[in-house]
Amino acid sequence: MTNYNELSDKLQTEFLESLKQVQDLNLKALQAFPTPTEIVEQGFAFTNRLLEARKEYAISLADLATQAQKAFMQNAKRAAETAKN
Repeated sequence: MTNYNELSDKLQTEFLESLKQVQDLNLKALQAFPTPTEIVEQGFAFTNRLLEARKEYAISLADLATQAQKAFMQNAKRAAETAKN
């Protein structure tokens, strides 16, 4: 019976040590999660970067449209002047 008791005690001790290790890892993992405030801040920071990128793109498109409009107006003026002559 001594062997059984010793084995049982050893298994229980190893199980409890393993359980403590898992619990410690879980606690460390939970502490690594950002706070709700940090999550909101990260979300808005990304949204701001995305909005800035879209703004830059839209401005570039508007600049191209402005250049095309100027070229069209110049060509239209030339065509009107040629038609007068």
